Amino acid sequence: MEDYVCRTPAQKAAEAAYKDLIKDHAKSDLCYDLIPKTQGGSIISTDLARHLDPAYDCDSKVEGRKCDLAPSWEHAWRYAQGRLEREVAQRGRRRKLRLMSGGWGSGKTYALERLKPEDTFADLVWDGTLGDLRWARETIEKALAAGWQVSLLHVHRNVELALYGAIERGNAEGRSVPLEQLPANHRKVQKVVGSLLRLFGSHPSIYFTLVHNTGTRQVPGNPLQLDPEVIALGGALHYSLKYERYHAKAAEKIHRPG
Repeated sequence: MEDYVCRTPAQKAAEAAYKDLIKDHAKSDLCYDLIPKTQGGSIISTDLARHLDPAYDCDSKVEGRKCDLAPSWEHAWRYAQGRLEREVAQRGRRRKLRLMSGGWGSGKTYALERLKPEDTFADLVWDGTLGDLRWARETIEKALAAGWQVSLLHVHRNVELALYGAIERGNAEGRSVPLEQLPANHRKVQKVVGSLLRLFGSHPSIYFTLVHNTGTRQVPGNPLQLDPEVIALGGALHYSLKYERYHAKAAEKIHRPG
């Protein structure tokens, strides 16, 4: 993605420092655990891993300031996935693992905050899109082998709302995503969740929750619980290739303010 290529000397230096940091698991894990929103390292996500870049972390604390994702773009997700894999393998006394799922701008955190606490408690949380089927499947298999109870929470959001939600988040938090790629991202994530349901839907140690986020920042709404059939082929909320292509073209017409 052209927007996230390091071009300036400062960007290249920041990228090199980031790569060096995450090579040292002990040091990078300690730094990550000190990031407030990780709750001591119990919440793992690519977005939070970007805060290991000091410049990004500094900019993120100023409302409306655009954060530079380029230095961590190709590396934050690698750290986050590797960290989750290490935590899953070293379960200790922990028991509950929650995997979040949802396309860019789906409002995973928003939806999570509106569910009952007893439905959302976990010792370890993966807060990401879960758009890589192979990695998701292997992670679940490793978690089950290590004795974890796995809950997967998928947040569906209409692409139109997600597009504007992504813009709102970019304006408020300074981090944005390529809008023209958002529809494909949502379709890919939905396909992964469907595959995981087929693979693990009957497993006694895995619990799936699917919700429909119909709210916005200005108009909050309680998430609606969904049956898996709704996002399956022929379902009311299924994303087809035609749907993806149409909304990708529509996204090109959206102009971000500023």
